[in-house]
Amino acid sequence: MYQNSPICIKDTLIKLKLQGGRDLRQHLKNRGFDDEIIKEWNLEPGSDEIKISYLDPEGNLLYSRRNRPGKEPKYISPSSDRMPGGHSYLYGLHMLKHITDKLLIVEGEYNCIASWIMGHYALGVAGQTMSLKDYHLKDIPDTVKKIIILYDDPKHAIERAREILKYFDYDKEVYVAKYPDNKDANDYLKEGLTIDFKAIINTADRYLEDQLKSPDIKIKIPSNDFIESYKEYTMQISDAPAKYQELMALSIIATALGRQVYLKWGDTYIYTNLFIVLIGKSTVMRKTFCLNMAKRLLKKFNSELILPSDFSPEALFNFLSEKPQGLISWSEFGAFLINTTKNYQAGIKEFLTDAFDCPDALNKKLVAKSYEIENICLNIITATTLHWFTDRINESDTMGGFLGRFVFMPCKQEDKNGWLYMPQPEPMTLSNKLVKDIKEISNLKGEIKISDEAKLVMIKWLRRHEDELESLDDSKGIMGFYARLADYVFKFSMLYEISGNQTLVISEGSVLRAIKLVNLLKKSINELISEHIAFTKEAKDKQKIFNLIKTNGTIRRDRLLQNSNMIAKQLDDVLSTLIQSNMILAFNIEEGKRTARAYKVI
Repeated sequence: MYQNSPICIKDTLIKLKLQGGRDLRQHLKNRGFDDEIIKEWNLEPGSDEIKISYLDPEGNLLYSRRNRPGKEPKYISPSSDRMPGGHSYLYGLHMLKHITDKLLIVEGEYNCIASWIMGHYALGVAGQTMSLKDYHLKDIPDTVKKIIILYDDPKHAIERAREILKYFDYDKEVYVAKYPDNKDANDYLKEGLTIDFKAIINTADRYLEDQLKSPDIKIKIPSNDFIESYKEYTMQISDAPAKYQELMALSIIATALGRQVYLKWGDTYIYTNLFIVLIGKSTVMRKTFCLNMAKRLLKKFNSELILPSDFSPEALFNFLSEKPQGLISWSEFGAFLINTTKNYQAGIKEFLTDAFDCPDALNKKLVAKSYEIENICLNIITATTLHWFTDRINESDTMGGFLGRFVFMPCKQEDKNGWLYMPQPEPMTLSNKLVKDIKEISNLKGEIKISDEAKLVMIKWLRRHEDELESLDDSKGIMGFYARLADYVFKFSMLYEISGNQTLVISEGSVLRAIKLVNLLKKSINELISEHIAFTKEAKDKQKIFNLIKTNGTIRRDRLLQNSNMIAKQLDDVLSTLIQSNMILAFNIEEGKRTARAYKVI
């Protein structure tokens, strides 16, 4: 009776409090761990702390970590000299024998245990800021192909993802999962939210893979970036698309640098030179204005960098023998393509194809004379309409690699910088600053290196890109356009680094900017080739009718006949081919008392 009196109980609680004693076994049970789990995971609750045992894959004790609920510090680890090998380990290694192809890495021992209870193979790290070294990762079985990282802070999860990919030589699928609230794995276990926790794992983003396939990569641009300043400058003057101006700014930097900076590529070098084609409607898209603005700024910097745009092979080779570096600009790329078919222009396309790689010496032979051009570095900016482009290219240009050296940026009305009824006065203060900036940029010289973080991102994109090349249907020569985009990732990375940071070490941010632009160009090329390029008359007719239907959404046969300039039988043959190819759908529509045949894209 006395022992159970309120006075006795109160005295006992006071005594326990003074001694710091608590029922920490109950603390674990409140987390969802029953006696069996406590035993299986070698948890040892005492009066003041819980001893957490780290075991090796064979179940031998490595060391113990102490958890002190309600106290600071909450966790105490032994010093490194008291750990086997002098370093920490992942928690849960004794469970590796159960792990198959998928592994979850979580922050904290209790989250690791909770994940196992909820049906997910997991290992725990002592803290999310802890780097994952080779001695942490070496025990992960080869059978594991997919690793999901789930931390409170996704920023630290991304850092760990990089370390894992690098250790496994990019041979694992690494995902980053995110808690949608302030809970952790142990909270989901306590609240019985096993299905919700599984959804978190199943919706994880594959690190780099999901991000790098999109043209919408989120990027932080440096504050003193030349390209952004140039875009701001031109957008005060004109309503030309920012996409055009971005490429023009890149070409300005590339032309100013010439062969001064380079990236080693085996026993050769990659330089920053660019071949650029702007595509859009005449007049309204301000393509020529964009070309002229870029040339005007370069002239203020160094007028000798602007090379002649109208030339015969002999005149070009003579000129380049004296001045092998600079910018060529044609206001109409389609007209250039026509001229190259004439006898006196024979060999120009082949020469430019070879010149793209900036060889140390380029030998060309004409009937009367041989030329050796040393240290060539040509940049080309030009423009055309979609009609001129698609009407003038031929299959040999596509398959032979000439057009594949260029990047093509098509823009539409919605891409414009609003609408200005006339060009505005040039902001001279900003113009002078840009000239000053390009002078500073032109002082950079030497070999460009790639940081480890940037290299990881680049490798992942290149692997994805090569996998895409493997699966391409090359019937229209798209392989030639895509293959050189790998070169442009390196070129753009170099230029973005110089534009934003003026250093010769490519950062992760610069690679991401380059990938974002190349993904956009890739998407544009794919649309350009698939929707507008055809070489035979039958293929051109098929493309023409398909685009008419796609543009109109739904269109009647009589309107197709009017707009296609085909005879009825010719049109019906094309429509039949498109229907059988599952590209369009034919159906009847009622218009008053009349039934009409109509078509739409599937």
